[in-house]
Amino acid sequence: MIEYRNVSVTSQTGQFILKDFSFSIGPGETVAFLGRSGAGKTTALRLVNGLIQPSSGAVLVDSQDLRTTDLIALRRRTGYVIQGVGLFPHRTVAENIATVPRLLGWTEQRIREEAETLLSKLELPWDRFANRFPRSLSGGEQQRVGIARSIISSPSILLCDEPFASLDPLVRRDLQRAFAAVNRERRTTMIFVTHDVYEALQVAERIVLIDDGSVVLDCRSARFLQSKLPLARRFAETLMMGATA
Repeated sequence: MIEYRNVSVTSQTGQFILKDFSFSIGPGETVAFLGRSGAGKTTALRLVNGLIQPSSGAVLVDSQDLRTTDLIALRRRTGYVIQGVGLFPHRTVAENIATVPRLLGWTEQRIREEAETLLSKLELPWDRFANRFPRSLSGGEQQRVGIARSIISSPSILLCDEPFASLDPLVRRDLQRAFAAVNRERRTTMIFVTHDVYEALQVAERIVLIDDGSVVLDCRSARFLQSKLPLARRFAETLMMGATA
């Protein structure tokens, strides 16, 4: 569904941000881009919706080269879960979630039914949260609303850029589990950017380890901790340290 073909992205000074970046993601597959800060993870993510253009190579979605694709149409069927959420402060939880469905022409009854079901799965009961405004919610609750808003219309692609990074560890772990459960049920094609190996293992079935703008490891999540690659071992060690803390 998503394919990177020998993609390179250079900065204004000519330095490589991504270099000869090549791999593909199948329909319904969930992939975590794991790596250190500055490795090129977010750049790789933003290539998928055309927010960044490759200096060379090509990015394809549904076999269509993004250089000749209607990017507005592509973005309308792409969900986004970002750090900081970005909820509309003057709209209630229900109104925030209804944003995209209303643009798509859904009936109010369908919006209500889908939103109520989704909020329940994210542990935000409709009768308690639907009419509240973002300012009255905790950070974790706001992030759950952001997830609901991003996936209610069943986007064909879901892009997540370190959405839980600003949350405290306990809230973050609870939200990772809830998010993973909902996304597994919907089988949306997803790219999830993170530098947290525990998070990558929780939310994705495949891990792509990126370093210095290149893919250095691409494997199923279940096999990541068995890798002998030095950088992968360093990430695995952070997981072990967290378990014994």
